[in-house]
Amino acid sequence: DLEQMAARVSQVPGVDKVRGITRPTGEPLEEAKLSYQAGEVGGKLGDASNLIDARTRDLDKLAAGGHTLADKLGQVRDSVKNSLGTARALVEVLAQLRGSGRTGTLADLDSVDKLVTSMHSLGDAIEANAQGASEVYGWIEPVARVLVGNPACDMDPGCRSSRDEMNKFLETRQDGTRDKIVELGRELKSVDNDKQISSTIARLRTALNSIDTNLRRLGLSDSYGIQKRFTEVLTGVNSLADGSAQLAEGVQMLVDQTKQMGGQLGDASTLLVAAKRDAAPGSMSGFYIPQQVLTQDSFKTAAAAFVSADGHAVRYLVQSNLNPFSPEAMDQVRAIQEAARSAQPNTTLSDASISMAGLSAMYNDIRNYYNHDLRFIIVLTVIVVLLILVALLRAIVAPLYLIGSVIISYASAVGIGVIAFQFIGGQPLSWSVPGMAFIVLVAVGADYNLLFISRIRDESPDGIRSGVIKTVKSTGGVITSAGVIFAASMFGLLIGNLQSMVEAGFIIGMGLLLDTFLVRTITIPALVVLCGQANWWPSASVESWFRQRFSRSKPDAREGDCAVSDDPEAASGESSPEEPPISASREVELAGRR
Repeated sequence: DLEQMAARVSQVPGVDKVRGITRPTGEPLEEAKLSYQAGEVGGKLGDASNLIDARTRDLDKLAAGGHTLADKLGQVRDSVKNSLGTARALVEVLAQLRGSGRTGTLADLDSVDKLVTSMHSLGDAIEANAQGASEVYGWIEPVARVLVGNPACDMDPGCRSSRDEMNKFLETRQDGTRDKIVELGRELKSVDNDKQISSTIARLRTALNSIDTNLRRLGLSDSYGIQKRFTEVLTGVNSLADGSAQLAEGVQMLVDQTKQMGGQLGDASTLLVAAKRDAAPGSMSGFYIPQQVLTQDSFKTAAAAFVSADGHAVRYLVQSNLNPFSPEAMDQVRAIQEAARSAQPNTTLSDASISMAGLSAMYNDIRNYYNHDLRFIIVLTVIVVLLILVALLRAIVAPLYLIGSVIISYASAVGIGVIAFQFIGGQPLSWSVPGMAFIVLVAVGADYNLLFISRIRDESPDGIRSGVIKTVKSTGGVITSAGVIFAASMFGLLIGNLQSMVEAGFIIGMGLLLDTFLVRTITIPALVVLCGQANWWPSASVESWFRQRFSRSKPDAREGDCAVSDDPEAASGESSPEEPPISASREVELAGRR
């Protein structure tokens, strides 16, 4: 949300950079953009897809190896089943030999011939079984080698037991037990009737004892245990063969799914990389900082410059291309605030307050306060002066154009000042000049206008036009001199060093000259003549009503009264030849005043 607000502010015209916790350099962190992160993930997925494609041959070899292993273990299982019969016969012979040695059967032989025949038969059996044992050694050794370190066999207790038994069986060849059994068979076959039976039996007993010792050391103490071990071996081999077949199927399925996943990873990579490319510019890129980054000490150190200690206030530094003292920069302050507030709805910052600091913001506040106060001063001044004029003149029409003429002369003076200082001099007017000039020009202009219009009213009993002529003739020089003197005093400020003082003196002086030579010399007299008796409305209507009522009444000749007659020559006595005759309108005026 903070980055969204910063992005909105950065789009304001004239804003160069916005620096903050989400963009320390003035630009959004490339690594924090969701489009960048999506592109990085897409790149990694693309690498994984390419690696899978490059290893397709190896995956095929893995699947083929699984099937080959399953086939070989199936062949081993068949060999084990075929060899178990020979192994069991050998075990039976060994058990018989061991039993004969223990029970003293050799000592109980009744006949030498029978003994020799039995020995020959036993020797033949031993030799035949020895050959079968050799075949068993041939297939047990590779099987045991395969089972050593095999994970599938390590997880199967039966397979582990069978593997141990196979290793023990192989040890009979390594420690010489097999050779001794073969030698025993040869000795039995080589016994002749004429040899000493006692020595042969002694050697036979010694061999049997040695075989019995070795069998006990291997844990093969009886034929039942040996048969049980062979059964366990067969069970383990069967389990191993079945497990290898299942393993081959699982490997094949894994290979197929891996190939399929490689294609899907490629599609996902293409989509994410396209999202990075298409959504990189503008607000489409998104913004995200992982939680683990926020807890790092380096991030906390950097955040201290932009985030308050309690985390409830965030500072952004807005760098503008505009002159911070210019009106454009002040207008930009409002645009920045509006842009920031436009990013608040429907976010966690919806109830946050936004404020600005800096030179432009300070001057913008001063300008806003001044404009508000100036508007208030103008409105209040105009209303007060207008009410004063209405009260003194007992009219409404004349005060309206009097105050209007003052405002027009003020606006004209300010316009001339703008042309002189801003357009020609290249320096904008000071902010304090318009307000000060307005107060002075309105006060002086309204004062002179009031004096001028009052004199016109007094000089207009014979008509508005004659009253204007008399007033301009009698007061024009005085008012003009006063205006010129006042303007000259204001122009004296032009030699000052303060720009605002120079501007104020020039504008007020020009306003006084305009008011003196244009407004009161031409504009006001012309308006008075054009309006005629309407200048004094509504007081003129009241006076006319009084005149009409007085003219209908009969005058009584009383002491102290002035005799008024329609005949200009008629009077209580002869009029003085030095006095001019009184006109009818003048007589009515005098009667009204009485």
